[in-house]
Amino acid sequence: MKKIAILFIGMIFLMKLEAQVININSAFKYQREGKLDRAKTAIDEACVNEETKNKAKAWFYKGIIYYDIHSSTNPKFKSLDSNALEIAYNSFMTAFKLDEQEKKYTNELNSNLNNCGLEFYNEAVREYNRKKYEKAVNTFSKVIEIKGSTGTTDSVYYYSLMYAGVAAQNTGKPEIKVKSKDFFRKLIDLKYKKTLIYTMLANIYLSEKDTLNALKTLQSGKENLGNNLEFILAEANIYLLKKQIKEAQNMLKLAIEKDPSNYTVLYAIGTNYFNLVKDINYETDSITYKNYYNESEINLKKALELKPDFFDALYNLGALYFNEGVRLFTAGQNIKDQKMYDKAKLVWESKWKDEAQLYLEKAIAISQNDKETLIVLKQIYARTNQTDKLKEVNEKLNKK
Repeated sequence: MKKIAILFIGMIFLMKLEAQVININSAFKYQREGKLDRAKTAIDEACVNEETKNKAKAWFYKGIIYYDIHSSTNPKFKSLDSNALEIAYNSFMTAFKLDEQEKKYTNELNSNLNNCGLEFYNEAVREYNRKKYEKAVNTFSKVIEIKGSTGTTDSVYYYSLMYAGVAAQNTGKPEIKVKSKDFFRKLIDLKYKKTLIYTMLANIYLSEKDTLNALKTLQSGKENLGNNLEFILAEANIYLLKKQIKEAQNMLKLAIEKDPSNYTVLYAIGTNYFNLVKDINYETDSITYKNYYNESEINLKKALELKPDFFDALYNLGALYFNEGVRLFTAGQNIKDQKMYDKAKLVWESKWKDEAQLYLEKAIAISQNDKETLIVLKQIYARTNQTDKLKEVNEKLNKK
């Protein structure tokens, strides 16, 4: 009788174990029949039961069932779990770990994980477009993890790395922005052929005041993609920030050689010289002053030939002439001879009225409420006794 009792207890144990295995198979059967509610109940039970919770098969089926819940167009099944995609993803990843030795489900898991990755990618793009950048970084990161685990380096993987980096920068949060470097470096390691990756990484280094690594990044970009216009302009910008004017001008001139019709480069060259003129003392170095002045004037005019309604170029050219008029006016105050003074006065007033005013009025016609332009025009009108125009500009300024 004792032996029979032991055998009986053993039979009960086997029945319980088999019941749980049947639960896994039933879940899959329900899934194939489209009965996702019953499939969910069965697989949830199997994945918490002591006898089956460590079986790769259980988690593999759970991933499939929850992915179907996520993808379902039937409201009854769609509402079973609002976080179904995340659960499917975690289930497949759990199955991966449990299947490391036998590798029975490797191909199926890779395929299903990539399906999850595509769903996460679409979700991340929606978050990015809605400017929910922090969420987008997290969701793109899931895609990156999935692609890494399946060894898939497709366009979705590349785009996820790139937009994760851009989104991280757009959060404005230092602790998240720093992640951008890892995303962009990974793309560079993969030889991804996008200039934007190199220039954005260089800009990150610049924000950290690390000009050495910024220049190294651009050099790497040149080696991989060639010395294109974007790299040249980015390098010029670094030299400008470092106040290495000669190097910056060389890069900008190289840029205009590559693209003679690029008015923004011509504007940059002209504005660079404009800023240099302000720092040169005419009395102690008139030759350098005149050279910089002429270069600024020539390049700003070239920019305007290509784009006549370029507000910034109009303003800077007008400001260049206005400042020159002020310099001539200041120097003229030391002239004692009245005839010479009157002659000099005609020159500085012409610089204001015939040159500076011409471009500044074109600028204000484009941006009618630009305060800086109105202030400079006010000074010109006051200095040249244009009372009607002075009254008009004062009225505009008083409304601000």
